[in-house]
This record gives sequence, structure tokens and C-alpha cells, in this order.
Amino acid sequence: MTLTWRESLERVCAAVVSVRIDAPRPFDTEWNGSSQATAFVVDAEQGLLLSNRHVVQPIRPPALRLRPDKALVGTELRVVGNDAGEKLSILAGTLARVDRPAPLYGSSKYNDFNTFYLQAASGATGGSSGSPVVDIEGDVIALNAGSRTQAASSFFLPLERVLRAFELLRAGQPIPRGTLMTTFSYTPFDELARLGLRPETEQACRAADPGGIGLLIVDKLIPGGVTDGLLEPGDILLRVDGEFIPRFVPLEAHLDASVGQTITLELERGGRPLTVRARVHDLHAISPSTYLEIGGAILHDLSYQRARNPQVPLTGVYLANSGYLFSPLDLDRGAVIRAIAGVPTPDLAAAEAVLGSLPHAAPFMVRWIDLDQPTREHVTVATMDRRWFAMTRSSRDDASGRWPSADAPRRRLLRRARPSPPTCPRPTTSACSRSSPRWSPSPATSPTRSTASTRPASSAPAWSSTPGAASCSSTATPSRSPSPTSPSPSPARSRSRARSPSSTRTTTTRSSRTTRPCSATRRSAPSTSRRVRCTPAIPCGSSGSSPATACSPRARRSPRSRPSTCRCRARRGSAP
Repeated sequence: MTLTWRESLERVCAAVVSVRIDAPRPFDTEWNGSSQATAFVVDAEQGLLLSNRHVVQPIRPPALRLRPDKALVGTELRVVGNDAGEKLSILAGTLARVDRPAPLYGSSKYNDFNTFYLQAASGATGGSSGSPVVDIEGDVIALNAGSRTQAASSFFLPLERVLRAFELLRAGQPIPRGTLMTTFSYTPFDELARLGLRPETEQACRAADPGGIGLLIVDKLIPGGVTDGLLEPGDILLRVDGEFIPRFVPLEAHLDASVGQTITLELERGGRPLTVRARVHDLHAISPSTYLEIGGAILHDLSYQRARNPQVPLTGVYLANSGYLFSPLDLDRGAVIRAIAGVPTPDLAAAEAVLGSLPHAAPFMVRWIDLDQPTREHVTVATMDRRWFAMTRSSRDDASGRWPSADAPRRRLLRRARPSPPTCPRPTTSACSRSSPRWSPSPATSPTRSTASTRPASSAPAWSSTPGAASCSSTATPSRSPSPTSPSPSPARSRSRARSPSSTRTTTTRSSRTTRPCSATRRSAPSTSRRVRCTPAIPCGSSGSSPATACSPRARRSPRSRPSTCRCRARRGSAP
């Protein structure tokens, strides 16, 4: 029975649904935002829909039971979906290629690798991504994935590996993905001859694959990857574990079945046969599934997808969003952080440990590179911001398709050491002690006012205390005290120094500039006829020609003196 397009489309359109996506966080190669796309039902009992990877992110798209074997050149097709956001659109086309290289959407975008794409001139635009590509019998032969903005060319994803994943899902088994951290490209035989492919090898390959026009060669390698030092760009792949590998599908099938195992590769390099052994790595292990959010910035491990295009080592922390923490700096989306506060950050766990130990408003150094210029390293100083956002960690839950968040544990904060206060030098000629807060002058040496301009050295006043009280005394030798016969100071000079209303003139006792420590916690001394105040003129408690003066607790530090010194001026006058 021959079906018409009308009959087939009536059945297909009933299974096509419109999908609206709201992504609250940027991650890896994707931005946050809202968009529309298309999906279609492939299992009504389990409620399974099929769409593109970027449509259902972060949920892994399930592979379904489809007909990839019917994707042949010249097949008429229809793309049924929501083109340009319309409720329903049907685009017609004819399959032109089944071995097109995977389209390059940009160095910072998600790009497929190690797979062919299908091409047709259907004129699909945004909104139809994830639409089923059906033939006249209503069988899905491909998945609409992308198109050119200035042409009618559309690109479809083949479904061979999707069919394999769907069978594993039905069986309840995980879907392993293996990789050699190497990008291969399909190259025609004429270019392979320039790379050194031997004629006898070409004849054997054409006989083993009559419809083939070329072979796979090594295109890109990851520094430090599993094949770094074993393979080189331009190596021609012939066999894997003895099996002839002319295309991507058998290569991917062999890698997916050998995760964690060592395989043997047979190649040709410059016209010489070469055999190497390499261990197949788990592709899921180098795809990030956890991100850290701090200060509005989003960090996660550098993915193989982002490291593959610039060919940088798979180490460091990828900045998916700069946020409040890094937006004032030159760090933008796409930067790879190699060290924080002088500590290397090869992965997200190391970065979380360092960022969790920095206090709020603390400056820290960031060493990073831009993937657009990976050979140039930058150093920037950032400031920690914990005021509005707590540091949280989110991990993907494959069972529910969600990203539950939890506060990241706070480490012991690294506090900067405070400088110790300056210490006062010990007195050279005076001794101070404190055991009681009360002061009292010695009755035998209590100073009295006098109008005389001289005082004998033996009558040196000294502060003494009651038993257990604090005292400050010194033994001084006369040096510059005025003699008994020396004239009194000039009235102008005396008036400039005196603050008492008394008309008597006073003299100032000077001593050498030996300092002693001052205490700011002493209580006031008892009121006496001798008043002492701090000035930057005379040091207290030192030797001199006049009797040594004691620093009163009421003395204040001079603003021009050093914190460890106190300079005093004694004034004598008549009793009030």
C-alpha cells in the first residue's frame, strides 16, 4: 500500500509538540534565557519525547526507535515542527548529503564532533530545532539540528547512535560514551595521497568500502590527553583492534563499547605503518555535572567541548558567568581560572576550597587565560563579595533531571595578621610600677609655690605613693639648672609660659631628653600646688640640673611626640 504525503502528515502532526525552555543559569556553552523548540512523541506509554540536545538541557535527550537506515540521498522529506515559533509548520526538502561534516556554530558554541550530518535545502529556521525529519511513510529518518542563516541549507543529525541509546534506555542500562580525546575528520582519497597514503593501502580500502570516498584522519588533540604523544595531526586511521574503520559510526561503536579499556590503533604516518595502544576515556567524566555559584558568578570544571576547539589542557575552572564578583574586572564568560590567591585550581573542588576560605571584602589574586587567546596568561586582583549571595553548589540529578542546590561548606576563614602595637622603650633613669590606682604625694617632699627663681638640687620633688601604690621617681644629676644668683627670666617669657592669674613669675625646670613610657590608664593625681602638663619641650623622668619632675596622670601625650614618649613642663607658683 502506497501512502501519500497527506496521509503520512496527518499521523505525524498529531505527535509533534511545541517546547518552551527557560534556562535560569548559564552553563558551559549555553546561555540563560527563554526559547522555543520542537519535540515529538516516540513512546506514548512511557511519555518519551525526542528533541535536540540544547532543547532539553540539562536533561539528556533519550534515543528512540527510529529508521536511520532509510536516510538515503534523494529521499523526499518533510520537517514538521514550530518553525519561527509558529504553532505548526511543514517544510519540504530533498536529502542531498549523508556525509557532511558536523557544522561549526562558533568556537564558544556547542559543536558536534566525530559524526556525519545530513543536509537538505528545507529552509528551516529557529523554533524548528528538534523537529522530526520524516519520509513519505511517516518514519523518522533524522532530527533537525541547525541551518544556515543566509541560505536554505538545513542540517540533520543522523540517528544510528540515538537508536542504540534508546535500546539501552528500554533495557534500563546506562549509556556509556567513550573517547580518545581526539577529533577525527573524514578526508577524500586524493588528499590522503598527499599525506602519504600508500597506493596498495588505498586499493584495499576501496575494496573493503565500495561506496566510500575517503578515510578518517587525526585533526585535533588535547594536550595531556590519552593520545597526547601517541597520535599526531595527519595520521590516517585504518583499523581499531583489527577491524577496518572507514567511517564515524563504527569508530564510535567501538569506543563506546571499550570505556576504560586499552585498544590497538593501526595508522599510517607519512607513508609508514604505525601501531599504537591507547586507553579509552569516559566522555561523561570530562563533561561537567556540578557548578559553583558565588557572588553571582558561576564556575564549573572545564569541559572537553570547550577545551577541544582551542586545544588547551583539560585543567582549570571555567567561568560561565562573571556575576558581581568578576564583572568589574576583565574576566568575562569563557575565561579559564588557573589559580586563586596563589593556590592552583585544577578543578572545581580546589577552587571551592580556596574561595570558601576567603573572608568578605578580602582582595585575592586570580590567574586566568582567555580561550580565544589561550597562550596569553592574565593576572587580576578581585575582591570577595559575600554580602548578597551565599556560595552554593548544584549537581545534576539524572533521575529527576533537576539541579538541586546546597550551600557550600565554609572553610576556616583566612584572616590577615594584624600588626602588633609599638612597644615603649624602657626608662633609663626612672622606674615606674603600678599596683594601686590611687596616688598621693610624699608629705616630706610635697612641692610648694615659691617666688624664688632657683631651687636647690637637694629639694627635688618626687611623687611617692602609699604602700602598694604606683610610683614614678628618678635620681637626677644637676646639669642645666639656673644658679641661685642667676637673674630671673624676662617677664615676657614668664608671662608666655604662665596660665595662672597670679602675677608671680615662674621658671621652668629643664632636663635632658631621655624618655620613659607613658601609661594612658593611670588615674588623676591629687590636686597640689605643682601642676604638670605634657608639651613637646621637656622629657619627664630624666636627669638634669634641676630636680627631676614626675609625670602626672593628668599629663597628655603631645600630638607631635612619638607614641612611646611623654614630654612634660613643670610650673610652680603661689598656692591658691
